[in-house]
Amino acid sequence: MSRLHRLAHWLAALLCCGLALVLIIQTGLPQRWETGRDQSKTVAPAVGQPAPIFQLLSSSGEIISLLWGDSAFTLLYFWSTNCAPCRHEMPALNELHNSEPLRILAVNMGESAKRVRAWVDQLQLRYTVLLDPALAVARAYQIRGLPSAFLIDAEYRIVRVYFGAVSIDRLRRDMAGTARHD
Repeated sequence: MSRLHRLAHWLAALLCCGLALVLIIQTGLPQRWETGRDQSKTVAPAVGQPAPIFQLLSSSGEIISLLWGDSAFTLLYFWSTNCAPCRHEMPALNELHNSEPLRILAVNMGESAKRVRAWVDQLQLRYTVLLDPALAVARAYQIRGLPSAFLIDAEYRIVRVYFGAVSIDRLRRDMAGTARHD
């Protein structure tokens, strides 16, 4: 290929990148939504919005609803057994569960009840672990990575969203800060 052809290719590539940059600057990046079959926007739950209500079967066989709690806060924690940060965080949540006015609902993402029960026993979890075999609740909360968690107040509004690992101290600060401002 001649030098002139290489130069023309580089100029064309630069022109395409420049046009893409102008387009992004003028229209902005896409927001957190997806287009469904009916072509309407489904917005992912965010701070200040009502939490999507659900019922799931627990690892102990009980039907549990988000609406059945009477704590000041609910931590909705999405996880799976192959999530390394979950293995570290989930036992630590026992401490928070015992010391704070917090209901923890740990939603497993699509694994078998037998595998989840073994995990609960191995880690000696004392809070409610739920099974989401069809990933319906994960879709309602538009989970993209694990762990993901939502701190929900007594009126079932989302007050904090956590993507990735979150420390117990951070959760305590967020609950204390939210309680002071309400």
